[in-house]
Amino acid sequence: MHRRIGWVSEDDPQLPGVYVDRTIDRLTGRWVQTLASGRERGVVRSFVRRNMGDLRNAMLGTEEERRAFRRDVIGAIKGALVSLDRDCRDDPSAPVLCHTCCPDSYDDLFPSQKSALAGVIGYEPDTLVVLDSYFLLVHRIQEGVCFVTTDSVHILKNRDRIEEILSGLTVRDPGAFLAGERGAMAPGV
Repeated sequence: MHRRIGWVSEDDPQLPGVYVDRTIDRLTGRWVQTLASGRERGVVRSFVRRNMGDLRNAMLGTEEERRAFRRDVIGAIKGALVSLDRDCRDDPSAPVLCHTCCPDSYDDLFPSQKSALAGVIGYEPDTLVVLDSYFLLVHRIQEGVCFVTTDSVHILKNRDRIEEILSGLTVRDPGAFLAGERGAMAPGV
């Protein structure tokens, strides 16, 4: 937890402290409720108040640790991008298969679907990327396609309507594939 908060602190040094203080207060409150004695609860609360700065620093880590974490995250992202550049090709034998055959415009290919999606999604780049998946379904893969996204603002909240407009396309968030999360996926999805 302290690493994620430390990363945010680059933009606003006060921000993580506020969240950490609230978290410490909340956890302390929960814990002191289990104590039988009012005196013990008071002693614990007093200790936490007096030592809040030390507790916060223990959770956030040092500035050097936060910088190292940011470097690690940036390095991991750069490594993933290099791997995608190297491994992702329009070749079925590639480690990661990408399709580069999608058209630049869907005005002639799927005019009614594009128009309907534009009204539902309301954001053209997302409309086009969903139509790319549908294009692959119709012209390349020719069987069910699952579009996986974390975009809850434009796509996931409109999942039912998108699936209605683009028959054969299934829209899911990544959590739907994790065991124990939102139930098991239906076979074949």
